Amino acid sequence: MEKTVLFLCTHNSCRSQIAEGLLRDTAGDKFAVYSAGVEPMLVHPLAKKVMKEIGIDISGQQSKSVDEFLDKPSLFATMLARPARFSSGRTNYCTETYRTLQKQRERKRSNSRRSEKFETNLNHIQKLVNTRG
Repeated sequence: MEKTVLFLCTHNSCRSQIAEGLLRDTAGDKFAVYSAGVEPMLVHPLAKKVMKEIGIDISGQQSKSVDEFLDKPSLFATMLARPARFSSGRTNYCTETYRTLQKQRERKRSNSRRSEKFETNLNHIQKLVNTRG
């Protein structure tokens, strides 16, 4: 029997969609992967954008209600979202997630540039040592 993984959050609009896409891409042959929310909304455009940037297309994914999965056997569910804030203090967690991923990507690029510069300098020093040796 194929195991089912359900990523569950409040709106099923961002983090759970990203998690579904990531697991489906990396282990979709081992699991039936879904995401759902207790108050489903549309999939956030930034979720689609950030996944597209890493080569995973989630544009076909749709927000679903947890009610659709209540009778699924062999179900593993994980909660991803903090309680949603409503009214004027509402937090857009998808924007936060996107910004965090962008910062991580920039740090990685920066580290990569430093590594390349270090390698270039090391190669230069090694050439100098070899020519004087």
